[in-house]
Amino acid sequence: LVQGDVGSGKTVIAFLALVKAVENGGQGAVMVPTQVLANQHYEAFTALCEAAQLPIRAVLLTGNMTAARRTETPGRRSRQSLTSQLTGFF
Repeated sequence: LVQGDVGSGKTVIAFLALVKAVENGGQGAVMVPTQVLANQHYEAFTALCEAAQLPIRAVLLTGNMTAARRTETPGRRSRQSLTSQLTGFF
């Protein structure tokens, strides 16, 4: 759990922790309370991966996706996926 004030760097800390997890053969997820924030994190993580030339791809999964759509999401089961996930819907 990462908790802090707005602008304190929570997203960067979460991103770095997820990168470390993927580097060690694992997966990770970021759970956020709104679809808007899930989209923002997805876009930020995608941009950070591209800027750092990391061989990692962010994947967006949200509660409004059907089960079939979540299963079809490219990279969903890949070990090199960061997942931005909407909390409370799974």
